[in-house]
Amino acid sequence: MVEQSYSFWDIAILGLCIAGAAYYLYVRIFKKKGKCGGGCDGSCK
Repeated sequence: MVEQSYSFWDIAILGLCIAGAAYYLYVRIFKKKGKCGGGCDGSCK
């Protein structure tokens, strides 16, 4: 019965975790480049 719980929520949570980690690394890489100066809200083109 535990195996049937691997349907939607596990995929959704895993996707959110991967997306969050990827976004965090993306922001850190851009902040290390120093192109935005710190505020990467929308002024970073």
